[in-house]
Amino acid sequence: MTSWTRITDPDMAVTLLPAWFAARMMATRGSYGFLLSTGDIVRVSRVTSVHLSSSGTILIDVLLDQAGKPEGIDPAWHGKTFLGAPAVGATLATLNLARVELAFELEAAEITDTPSDGGTTLVMPEAALDTKGGETPEAETREVATAQVETAG
Repeated sequence: MTSWTRITDPDMAVTLLPAWFAARMMATRGSYGFLLSTGDIVRVSRVTSVHLSSSGTILIDVLLDQAGKPEGIDPAWHGKTFLGAPAVGATLATLNLARVELAFELEAAEITDTPSDGGTTLVMPEAALDTKGGETPEAETREVATAQVETAG
């Protein structure tokens, strides 16, 4: 019988997933894409947890983003199907990692080095700071690992 372990801590998830993937997609709400082995792209706003089975299968719980091509997408991606939430409010889904070929950002974050403190600053859209589903004040900042995250604007 297969048993499952649920992982919600990004620090533990990095043992199963690439470090940037786990740390960024679990800690920061954003606009991400998962290219599936079928060629379709699943649009995701956040990874909420990872499940590891005793047989080694890895499943990823996600919050789906809206379906359709993102604004300003490069023409090379126009032939792809962008899957998302099938209905308003129906955002919960689980992906099988074995079917994911590529994980990437669909919305650019500006990454800059800050020489004074040696850290890195990620300047992201306001929605990226909304990790609890509520309203996020425009001037709010939140620390993510050793990086300082600030709203753009």
